[in-house]
Amino acid sequence: MDISERQNQISEHIQDIEKFVVTSRDYWLNDFSDPLVKDADCARRVRALHAATTHFYGDAEQALKNDVSAVKKYRELSQILFMTATGGEFESVDRANDFNRGIETYDAGFALIHFLRKCRKRQVYPKILRKNV
Repeated sequence: MDISERQNQISEHIQDIEKFVVTSRDYWLNDFSDPLVKDADCARRVRALHAATTHFYGDAEQALKNDVSAVKKYRELSQILFMTATGGEFESVDRANDFNRGIETYDAGFALIHFLRKCRKRQVYPKILRKNV
C-alpha cells in the first residue's frame, strides 16, 4: 500500500468515526420524550455506525505503517470510544439522557480523530511527527 492509499484509508476512517461520535453523542443527550423518536432506533444507528468503523481495526497495522506504538495507541483510543459510547445504560429500559456520557463520548471520539490526523501526516513526514505520538 502506498502513501496516498494509506492516507485515504485513514481519512475515510476519520469520517466514519465522526458519524459514529455525533450519533452516539446525540443518543446520550436525547431524552426521547418525543414519540416520533425511538430509543431503540437510535441505539441501532449507533451500533450500525460502530460496525462501519471496525473495518479499519484489522487493517490498522498496514495503514499505520506497522508502527507498533501507533497501532497500540489507536486500539486503546478505539476501545475507550466504544466503551464510552455504548457503556452505562446503553440500550437498557431504564436509560435516561446522560449529558456527561454524551460529552465524554464526544471527547473520546475527537481524541481518536486527532491522533489519526497526526498519523495521516506522519505518512508523509515520518521523522517530524515521530515524537508526538
